[in-house]
Amino acid sequence: MATFARPVLTEYVHIPVKVRRLDANDVAVLPLAIQTVRVLSGTAWITLNQDDIIVKSGEKVTLYPDRYPPVISALDNRQLVYEIIT
Repeated sequence: MATFARPVLTEYVHIPVKVRRLDANDVAVLPLAIQTVRVLSGTAWITLNQDDIIVKSGEKVTLYPDRYPPVISALDNRQLVYEIIT
């Protein structure tokens, strides 16, 4: 009978990433915290501190909310896939 060696994991780095999807016409409220949003596909419209930010696929933006949480939605009537990196 063959014996297989099991790898020993001594340490790892955990990077919290949250991948999310928004369908066309959906809106999400992001946490009231400093965070980086990376768009994986589609185009995001983010409202932050009364300013609008457009983020295209492959781009990322770091958000520094003031009093109100950021709001994100999909543009161009397409699904938006993005991740939040904390």
